[in-house]
Amino acid sequence: MNEQLSEPKKKGNSPVTTIIIIVVSIALVLTGALAIFIVSRNNVSSDPESTKETEGSSSVTKLNADFKFDLANGKLSDFDIAFLKAENGEENKIYSPLSIKYALKMLEDGANGSTKEQISRVLGKYKLTKYTSNKNMSLANAFFVKDSFKSKIKDNYISNLKNQYDADVVFDSFSSVDRMNDWIKSKTLGLIPSLLDPTDTDKDFILINALGIDMEWENKFLEINYDKGYRDGVSYNHENYYAFCDTESVVKKDFDNKKSTVSGMEIFASIDNYDIVKILGEEKIRTTVTNEYRKWIKEHGTNTWGEPLTDDVLINIEVTKYVNEYMEEIKSNYTEHGETSNTDFSLYTDDDVKAFAKDLKTYNGTTLQYIGIMPTSKTLKQYIKDMDSSSVNRIIRNLKDLKRGNFKDGVITRVTGFIPKFNFDYTLNLQDDLKKIGITDVFDQKKADLSGMTKSKGAYISKAAHKATIDFTQDGIKAAAVTMVGGKG
Repeated sequence: MNEQLSEPKKKGNSPVTTIIIIVVSIALVLTGALAIFIVSRNNVSSDPESTKETEGSSSVTKLNADFKFDLANGKLSDFDIAFLKAENGEENKIYSPLSIKYALKMLEDGANGSTKEQISRVLGKYKLTKYTSNKNMSLANAFFVKDSFKSKIKDNYISNLKNQYDADVVFDSFSSVDRMNDWIKSKTLGLIPSLLDPTDTDKDFILINALGIDMEWENKFLEINYDKGYRDGVSYNHENYYAFCDTESVVKKDFDNKKSTVSGMEIFASIDNYDIVKILGEEKIRTTVTNEYRKWIKEHGTNTWGEPLTDDVLINIEVTKYVNEYMEEIKSNYTEHGETSNTDFSLYTDDDVKAFAKDLKTYNGTTLQYIGIMPTSKTLKQYIKDMDSSSVNRIIRNLKDLKRGNFKDGVITRVTGFIPKFNFDYTLNLQDDLKKIGITDVFDQKKADLSGMTKSKGAYISKAAHKATIDFTQDGIKAAAVTMVGGKG
C-alpha cells in the first residue's frame, strides 16, 4: 500500500475490546506474510490508555518467566499472542485465545492449591463476558461426564458451570466420542466437524468450549462486472489524476523468484486534500480557462461540441457558460470525490508494518473487525519473535479511517493494496503451550488438585487440545474454534 498519513487523531473513549481474537499467520507468495487478528469494536467505559501495556517475551523457552499477563478488557494481552510465539513456525496457523480462556476459566473453578494458582496467574483478573448465540455467532460451553464417574463430580461445581458459563452438562457412557463431536459441530456452526478421537473414550470428564462466526462484511468487496466494466476507480474532472483497480483479481506475481497465482481482492482509495481552487485561486483559474477556451474557439471556429461559433456575442455567452460549468466540476473533485474508495477500510503504516482493517456487519449489537498486519522490515518469523501486545495495541489504536482529516493536507493520497482469499485450519499443541506459559501441575497426576470439581483423589488433566478454522472470502468471514481439556479420576 502506498499512502501518506497525518499524525493520529484522538478517538475518544471508544477503545477496542476483544471478543474473539483469531490470530493467523499466513505465508503467501504474493504478500510475503501476514499476521491477522479479529477483534470487536464495542463501546466500553474504560479508557484504552488507562491500562498499562505489558512487555512480551522474545523467546519461546522463556515464556513462563518473561510474560506478564494482563488480561484487562479493552486491549490485546500477552496471553493472546503467547501461542503465536510458542509455535512460531513457518506455516499457516489460526487459534482463538477467547476459546482457550473459557476452557481455562472452567478448569480454574474446579482447581485448588498450586494447580489453581498457576491457572489464575495466567488468567489474572480476566472476567469472561457472556454472548448471546445466534445463526451468525455461536459461543457455547459443555461438561461431559462419564456415567460411571457421575457420583464423583461435586454438585456445586455443576451448578457453577450452569450459572456462570451457561454450560451444557451431559452424562454419557463414553462408549464413543460421537455425541461430543456432534455437539462441537453444532456449536461451531458446522465449521469444525470433530475434535475428539476414539482414544478420548478413556477420559472420565471433558470440558469443552466452542465458538464460531459466519459474518458478512459491512460493505462487501466489489465483484467483477464485465457488463459494466471490471475496473473501479476515480478520475478528477479537468485534473491529470485517476486511480483504478480490478475489484476482484487472480493475480500473477513474482516474489522471491516464485511465480504464483493468487485469488483475492484489490483495494484502492483516493483521499483528495489538494483543494485546487483554494490553492490556485478561483479568479486565476477562471482567467486561465477563459483565455484558453476563447483561444481554442478562435482557432477551430467551433465550440467543444463541434458546433460552428464565430459571432463574438455568442462566443462570450459560450465561454461564460463553459467556465461556470468548469468551475462547478473542478470544485466537486474536492467536495464530492474527496474521500473515494472501492470498499470501506482503515489503515496504518510505519517503517516496520502495513496494517489493514475492515468491519463485518453488526449482529445482535456486536461488531467484529478484521485486522491484517504485514511486516515490511522483518520476516514474519522474526516479527512474531520480537512483537509484544503493546506494539500490536499501538497499531490497532492508530488505525485510520478513510477521512480527509487523517491524511496530509495539500496532496492527493492514493492507497492501493491486494487482500488475498484463504481457507485453512490448524491444531495447536495446546498442552505443551500451556506448560510453557506456566500451567504444569494440572497435567501431573501427582501434583494436580481438582478438588473443587471432583471427590476423586488423583484426578488430573490428561489431554488438552485446540483446533480452529477460517474461510476468508470476498463476501465475509467464517471461522470457528474449539478447546477441550479432558481428565481422568
